[in-house]
Amino acid sequence: MLVLIPVGLVLIPIGALMAFLITYEEFSHHFTDKKKALKFAIKDAVFAFIILSLALLVGGYFISNFIASPGKTPG
Repeated sequence: MLVLIPVGLVLIPIGALMAFLITYEEFSHHFTDKKKALKFAIKDAVFAFIILSLALLVGGYFISNFIASPGKTPG
């Protein structure tokens, strides 16, 4: 699980940034007010950050407890 922390610290902000950029680009075409597009893009980036963080935690827990448990034999 500790190996996933540095990976998450790099990839999760990149994922949130990409969500921001994609959302802002799309909404800037549909709204004349750029502040509204920026507001939606920031909300989506925060949501992506939270979802990716939770996925990392759940995945790390699953991997460390069920797949890579040293000393435990199945059955």
